Amino acid sequence: MKLFELLNHYAHIEPDNVALIDDTRSVTYEHLWRLIQSNRCYLIEKGFQYQAVVYKIGSQMKFAIDFLCLTAAGCWVIPIPSDVSENTYKNLMAVHGISLEIDSSFLPDDYSGQSCELFDQDETDCGIYHLTSGSTGEPKLCIRSLTALEEEGIAYQRLFALQTSKIASLSPIYHSFALGAAYMAAMVSGSSVYLFDKFIPRRAVDIIGTWQSNIIIAVPVMIKAIATVSLLKEYDFSKLSIVLVGTGNVPTETKSMFRERFGVFVSANYGSTETGGLISRITENPAESIGKEMEGIELKLIRQDGSEAKIGEEGETYVKCKYMMSSYLNGRAEAFDRDGFFPMGDIMIKDADGFYYIRGRVKSLINVGGKKVNPKEVEDILLRYPGIRDCIVCKAIRTGDQEIVKAIIVGEGLSEINIRLYLRKELADYKIPSLIEFVDSIERNRLGKYVKQGAL
Repeated sequence: MKLFELLNHYAHIEPDNVALIDDTRSVTYEHLWRLIQSNRCYLIEKGFQYQAVVYKIGSQMKFAIDFLCLTAAGCWVIPIPSDVSENTYKNLMAVHGISLEIDSSFLPDDYSGQSCELFDQDETDCGIYHLTSGSTGEPKLCIRSLTALEEEGIAYQRLFALQTSKIASLSPIYHSFALGAAYMAAMVSGSSVYLFDKFIPRRAVDIIGTWQSNIIIAVPVMIKAIATVSLLKEYDFSKLSIVLVGTGNVPTETKSMFRERFGVFVSANYGSTETGGLISRITENPAESIGKEMEGIELKLIRQDGSEAKIGEEGETYVKCKYMMSSYLNGRAEAFDRDGFFPMGDIMIKDADGFYYIRGRVKSLINVGGKKVNPKEVEDILLRYPGIRDCIVCKAIRTGDQEIVKAIIVGEGLSEINIRLYLRKELADYKIPSLIEFVDSIERNRLGKYVKQGAL
């Protein structure tokens, strides 16, 4: 069934089941379906049918409802969260000729006496124009139809074996990870999704325990926060079975603390705004791996010489699946290779058991006298040295535009001489950092990723 057929189905056979819930409100499947029907008519009357619409995010709940209402009217929705500058989205609107802009107060929050009958909407001709910077840093919009989003939801439904489950989405659903893994997965399976407008660790744990969540969708910094926050009472987490984390690695110490508190290991997920979710590990081991391909994913690793990487060899990741974007808005054919694969910009290896491991970013490779250095390889070796708590390895530029390797290290009682002696046993000479800097801490962004510094 298509998404609106599924929502109609759940509204009729399980009308009182909760579809969406937050701290102040819950919406059943019957209520949600009536809102979609009523607001679809409202949008058509206002001339919004088949339009591209910029939607300024207010609450997660309103966005979750309004997105379905807008797509039911044949609209393409561009969600704009509060952390996107007005200049950025105004420029995108001008470039792409988009003039309609609404916020969460535009659509009525109740429904008129509309029937509950199914309407006819081509779900390949509506959906999301998702804002992304991709691998270039240039803001652009990728096109993913409602059909594509539904297909991704079905992939997660099968991965999780969802059956009217309770999903706590600590991550906002306007981000591509939670859009597929929480929101769409819930809608296609008749499950419930708890939406958080603001992440407060102690409050999040209270919801997970009190609501008896089955699944958590989060990013690494959130996992660390709820694993370490002090609690005011004890909770029963026995219903919790899957904790899926995207956009970064969770440190081993944090995983251990999380398992001790919640009784569940931390699973991994990999994907992008352009593609949706691609690779997941919902087993405990190998903990360093991001997992195996999700259902329907084609993936290849391409070496620098253009050949396909063998088991254990590094290669750039190229993917193809039926729910990834069709193109960037106002099409850029070069987004895909000649076989329709999208380059992810990540360097990976695949082991003999089919598990994938991220080894770095293509754009982060350092060209040292014509030889390529993968910063991730050097970082991993440095982190094995006793006393080094954290580090990043990046490119620096010397006179004459010569690229060199630089290491920024956090630790105590460390000697640069001893570190270099250690590295000489582990690395080729050209991979050993020419510059080593010791600092008290390394800045990270809100997703827990390193904020890497540029050239010297």
